Order: sequence, then C-alpha cells, then structure tokens
Amino acid sequence: PSAAPAWPHFEGTVKAESLILGPVTLDGPVVTLNTLPNGAEITAFDGALFGGHVHGTGMLHSAASAQDKPSYALVAQFDNLSPPSVAKFLGLRSSGGVFDGNGKIELAGFTASDLAASAKGSLHFEWQRGAIAATSGSGVIPPALARFDRWTADTEIAGGALTLKDNQIKRGSHTTPVQAVVTIADPPKVVFGAPKQASVEPKPAPSNR
Repeated sequence: PSAAPAWPHFEGTVKAESLILGPVTLDGPVVTLNTLPNGAEITAFDGALFGGHVHGTGMLHSAASAQDKPSYALVAQFDNLSPPSVAKFLGLRSSGGVFDGNGKIELAGFTASDLAASAKGSLHFEWQRGAIAATSGSGVIPPALARFDRWTADTEIAGGALTLKDNQIKRGSHTTPVQAVVTIADPPKVVFGAPKQASVEPKPAPSNR
C-alpha cells in the first residue's frame, strides 16, 4: 500500500538461542519491547557477545511507504569482552585483560549494504593489559600495540567505516596514539595508519629540601 498500516499493540519479551547479525552472533538474546503504530521501542536487550555481555536499548521505525526504508537506533554497553574473540573477528590476534566499551549507532535499510552505508554513531572502549599481533594479510601493526598497559579510545562511525579518533595507548610512562580505520563489511577489515610520536609523562622536579 501507499501508506504502511499501523502495527498492532504488543508488549512482551522475546528470547532466542542466538541472533545472527551479519558477521556477529549474539548468544542467548533476550529482548523486551513495546510496539508502536510506526515501529517498536526496545526497552532492554541483553545477550552474550565475544565471550562477554552486551546490554542496551533501541528504537525501530518502520518504513512509512514502499519507497521508504526502516530505521534503527541502538545504545549499548559492552562488558568483559574477550580480546582474542574481538581480535579474531577483526582478522587479528590478541591477548590480555578484558575489553569494555559503550556506543550508539543509527542505521537504515533492508540489506547489509544499506545498513553499512547508512551507519553513523560513536564507540568508546577501554582495554587493560593487552597485546595485538598481525596475521597473514592483516598488514603492519603499530609497535605501540605489541604490548600495552591500557588503551582507551573514542571512535566515529560514518561512511561505512569506524575511524579511530582520540585515543591513548599507555605503557609505563609512555603514551602513544595510533591511527586506524575499520571497514564495516563481512568480514571487516582493519587498516592501521603511520604511528604518531610517543609522549613521555614529565617527572616531578627534585626537591632541594
């Protein structure tokens, strides 16, 4: 029809063994939702992801007509993700402590290419005591990522890619940022830029007393 019919009202919880989202699988997802005339409000969703847990909320707006596309908005918190699992998804090898983060994303469309091209948002992550190594075809890994005490970063999602923005890789008293772009695809592809100059935290001047 020229105009999409209103959705019937529904409140409830949906559970599944798994939910496949392109190259990512959410294990044991539980979604609490409330349908609206033109979509649905996701009041909560939880599931296992990369050996850790994800929790969030979201909105779905249905296509208003045959010429429109549905749109989605999600906000999520990631806790205790496994670095080896995250790195394997990105075509890398890694080890170290847990990987935590939070982010938000907006998408629109029916197909994977639609969703990737329209995706926009941000992602923040923190990774304690980690290390990243290259695999065949992954390219050169910045030396700062060979072993670090803490890596915090903010990223931008736009133009079919996730771009690393403000970030700090800390090892001892040295702090080094890196450049990287992750192409949103199946599988995703990571390209690191030239490493930036490292900085050293100044030590306090010795006291004359």
